Amino acid sequence: MGKLVIILMALNLFSAAASAQTFILDFDSVDLNQNGLDSNPFSDFTILPSSLSEDGFTVTKTNGTSFQGINANLASNNSTIISTLLSSEPTVLTNDDGNTFSISSIEISNGFGREPRDVTFTGFLFGGGEVNQVFEVNSLDTSVFYFNDTFVDLTAVSFSTLVAFDNIKVSVSAVPEPASWLMMIVGFAGVGLMRRRRQYTEFA
Repeated sequence: MGKLVIILMALNLFSAAASAQTFILDFDSVDLNQNGLDSNPFSDFTILPSSLSEDGFTVTKTNGTSFQGINANLASNNSTIISTLLSSEPTVLTNDDGNTFSISSIEISNGFGREPRDVTFTGFLFGGGEVNQVFEVNSLDTSVFYFNDTFVDLTAVSFSTLVAFDNIKVSVSAVPEPASWLMMIVGFAGVGLMRRRRQYTEFA
């Protein structure tokens, strides 16, 4: 019975350590009235920096071109959305702490485009290699697009086209606290000790 308790405790701790944390990058914290930034001729848009951070993740325009923030009154979901309409150069998503992550969905709209356009996403895998997925975007309203299950263990994700995006759903593996690792080690050591005592008793 004691052995079973120790095993269950160790498994629970391991499960907690390995559980993923999920974030939705909605960019609602972006200040659309930032002082010192140029105003766009269209009052519903704001010129933003070329790098935006939220919930431990950062999206960056690789050539330094500014993002645009679209005010909530133009967004179908009443949420700030970020556009790349000033440049089709790559937009890259990274985890600020350098840990790997997975991406499961993103909302995209076709910006001002009238014709459907393909948006190619490239995921850069930890240890090397790439995965790709293409979404056809044909609506000015934001639509949800889902990534396949190859977009895991990523170091970065990039895409290049003139679109607006919002609500990027990402997940990272929780990093266990040192105390959790210690308890797991103690638990497994306890299991090994009890097994050894049992074998000693049987041969005694």
